[in-house]
Amino acid sequence: MIRLFIDDCSGATIIEYGLVAILISTAIILVLLSAGAELSALYQDIYTGLSGA
Repeated sequence: MIRLFIDDCSGATIIEYGLVAILISTAIILVLLSAGAELSALYQDIYTGLSGA
């Protein structure tokens, strides 16, 4: 019984998949936050340009 518990790796696989999912979602969030700031600056520049015209 203990031998089967020690040799069972299915829990480790689930944890590894969870860690990979966390890393991927963190990367996506960071990219979206960075792109959001750049888009906001772009829209602000366009608004400023149109307001001065």
